[in-house]
Amino acid sequence: MSNKPTFIYKDDLGRKVYKVTNYYTVKTEEFVKVHEGEDPFDIWLDQGGINHSQVGHQLLNEGPHTEAHYVEAFNGDHEVEYVGTVTYNEDNEYAEEDGDVELNEWVEEKTVDKTGTSC
Repeated sequence: MSNKPTFIYKDDLGRKVYKVTNYYTVKTEEFVKVHEGEDPFDIWLDQGGINHSQVGHQLLNEGPHTEAHYVEAFNGDHEVEYVGTVTYNEDNEYAEEDGDVELNEWVEEKTVDKTGTSC
């Protein structure tokens, strides 16, 4: 990538050119569904997060007097928080027949160690 802009034209004669560097902090939150024994962070690494291949193409605006020069997204710290388990709706006696499910935050989370054994 060049250190000089490529959008210089005869009509720009006399204009001053600056490079503006700005740092953003972006927070993402995504829900991940896993089966018992699966690591939610591993599933997220495979299927979630920022699409880095699109960061340089669709993240920056360009106008007649601006040209995108460089953009990069960095992975930061992460945390995984248990939200609940999908269960049949306890308030519907025909939930299993109807396929009526809900997110039940009262079902205890079973943690999984790196060997895949429930703790």
